[in-house]
Amino acid sequence: MNRVLLGFVLAFLWLPKLESQSHIYLIDDLSAQRIVDSVTQVMADSNLVGIAVALVYDRQLVYTNSFGWEDENVSSFTAETKVRWASVSKTITGLIAAKMWEDGALDPYALVSDIVPESDVGNIRVNDLFYHQSGIEHYGGTCEDSGYMGAFNPDSTVSLVDSCSICFTPPGEVQLYSSFGSNLLGVVLDKVGLSSYGMGYYDFYLNNIRTPYGLLSLEQDSTNTDIFMSKGYSGPGSENVPEDVGWKLPSGGFMSNIVDMGRYMEIVLNYELLSQEYYDSLWTLRPIGGNPTFACDTTDSGINESFNPGFGVQWVVSDDVSINNPNFIANHSGFNQTNSRTMLHLLPNKGLGVGILCNTTSQQAGNAVRKLRNILVGILDCPGNREFISLLGMGQSTVYEASTQIDA
Repeated sequence: MNRVLLGFVLAFLWLPKLESQSHIYLIDDLSAQRIVDSVTQVMADSNLVGIAVALVYDRQLVYTNSFGWEDENVSSFTAETKVRWASVSKTITGLIAAKMWEDGALDPYALVSDIVPESDVGNIRVNDLFYHQSGIEHYGGTCEDSGYMGAFNPDSTVSLVDSCSICFTPPGEVQLYSSFGSNLLGVVLDKVGLSSYGMGYYDFYLNNIRTPYGLLSLEQDSTNTDIFMSKGYSGPGSENVPEDVGWKLPSGGFMSNIVDMGRYMEIVLNYELLSQEYYDSLWTLRPIGGNPTFACDTTDSGINESFNPGFGVQWVVSDDVSINNPNFIANHSGFNQTNSRTMLHLLPNKGLGVGILCNTTSQQAGNAVRKLRNILVGILDCPGNREFISLLGMGQSTVYEASTQIDA
């Protein structure tokens, strides 16, 4: 077996949990080199400026690394570099919703108008927002896509959502992926949070996820001034002009470094925050059917099988295997037009996770992130060739190690 040098590993084992400036390296050299070679090749093939990856194995964050540039030809992409999560942020909104649901504070069957009376969304219920079945339009329609300046504001968000068309009635009949629907869900959670916990959406996140789990870099981005924030590129030599995304916090406004994305995956894969029952609820599909009446041109709206995978509560989930199947997947990808392509991909029943933050925004970069996701899952998902070895002999720490044959 190829074993990582003991002294090298121990340098990382004693890092305080809250530290995020150093990469995690609890993996054997052979597997690590295969990851480096794969990322380097994908970067070269796809003209990526900067990228970082995080791997969870056996429900433990075992590896993070970064490649390329945070600020092209000026500063390298590091463990501290922050990237916008874009739509991966929706998974946080899903967790908050499931937590309030489990606590009995949030009724999924309640009318949105009963919780947010100032909204004008008819008979849409909370669980219609959960599963992207409300009919509220996505980008590119009548919605004011530019949003508003500054941090997430529930009142401004309600006005913004009211500018959107309702593309089908009744709600619950089909799926229509909608970031505006996710933002309205954020308003619902803000209202419920204030009435039941004395804290709104973001403070609830801070008090229940960020602070107790030490995810110090995982926060809202509404200023474009964070010193660790990566610049965004459409390709090498082509820097994007940043945009304000604070207004869409529940659907796409979080950011973090790669280590905290990895720790976030670790929290979810260890079923922290929620009970197993409510993680199952978080990732369970809601059936659709019926005969909706369409009020929008649905040709390019995403109401089709190829665009819409299965949805749990703000998570993309497998629609071809059961939630107990070893190959069941819970994930989400993200795309911010000026900053990032991102991926968070979990196999909960196998305890595996892959996270990717990329600061290149081209379609080619999006394809590269998906390709790299598949490669990294293939490296991790080889149970016959993997084991954990206790370095200290007392169970205090482990290192992920592969046999000499590592091909998946």
